[in-house]
Amino acid sequence: MAYQECALYGDLVRYLRDRCAERLAELDPASAAETARAWLDDLIRNWFFTPQHDLHGDAPRDIIWREQKGEPNVVPPDRMDDLFFDDCPVCQAMRDDPGEWHWHYDDGGFPLIAEYDPEGWDERWEAEHEAFERWRAEQGDSERWEGEEFRDGVYGFPDATPEQEAHIRAIWGLPTTEEEAAEPSEIPVYDPPPAPSQEISPAELWLRAAEEPWLDRELHEAARALAGRLGFSVPNPPLALQRVDLGWYRLTFTEALPLVAGLHDRGVDMAAFLEQVRAFPYQDISLEWLMAPERCMATMTGVLESDVVEEDPVSAARLRHDRAFIERVSRLIPLHARIWLRGWSDALTHAAFAQAVEWDDELPF
Repeated sequence: MAYQECALYGDLVRYLRDRCAERLAELDPASAAETARAWLDDLIRNWFFTPQHDLHGDAPRDIIWREQKGEPNVVPPDRMDDLFFDDCPVCQAMRDDPGEWHWHYDDGGFPLIAEYDPEGWDERWEAEHEAFERWRAEQGDSERWEGEEFRDGVYGFPDATPEQEAHIRAIWGLPTTEEEAAEPSEIPVYDPPPAPSQEISPAELWLRAAEEPWLDRELHEAARALAGRLGFSVPNPPLALQRVDLGWYRLTFTEALPLVAGLHDRGVDMAAFLEQVRAFPYQDISLEWLMAPERCMATMTGVLESDVVEEDPVSAARLRHDRAFIERVSRLIPLHARIWLRGWSDALTHAAFAQAVEWDDELPF
């Protein structure tokens, strides 16, 4: 939400207070407008000072003042059930974690102005789309841009010449072809390494950050390991009520690098994470596994316990391996990092859906 928008919402509250006070005075001649205004002021003040369940027991004033002072919203110990209401072992372990769990409040991407001025809201995003189209047209060689960077390619360097791209690939140790690794046709051997529990004190985390002021080689290796493997579902255009066709998008190296850097900043042991990724014998890793491991493992357990894969041992083994991988990785990614991943994923998914509705050709990423 923009700063001026916040200020104008404050003016809106005062405007509604004054108009309501005048109207109440008209309806009850025995009551003056100043009396009605004082009553409305008490109503507004009580709202600011009254704790709310959706705010984990905090009052709106607490959230506002903490944000102005640059302080995080911390879930109180007696409200941990708001986050960890499942009785699965992973949830209970995270619930008993002695560290702090932070949360953030927002309007869900749909502010008040969008409800009362939908035309202006649509006009704002239409201008955004037109600006994006102009930017695409300025890139010139659009076929190469879409073919190498935005489609299903693993690594893309749209601004580089073939010679420059070959040089970059050689430095980074990237493959020279975009061929996808074949999935195993038989049951592979999967012996994942043990995943240590994340027990890092704030002091250790601060010292680690101070000693690593740049992205080190380990993070580049993790990004290379995830590029072309970590992905998520996207709708293929055109998207309509009569047709919903889902595709699979895999992150490029340039997209995976900020992702692993963000996980590192949030306390994820990237060496242990990389070890799990390298041990996993299949090509695709879903971003949903990292964000909602409990739900994914529950779904896989339900399928394994049914008769769906009873006659398909290869698929059953794949589900068991997927579940084991998710369980180990879930120990490395704390809840606040999962929340960050959810926002990261929602931004990509929102763009994919918006473009799938309006575009008649392939998605440009």
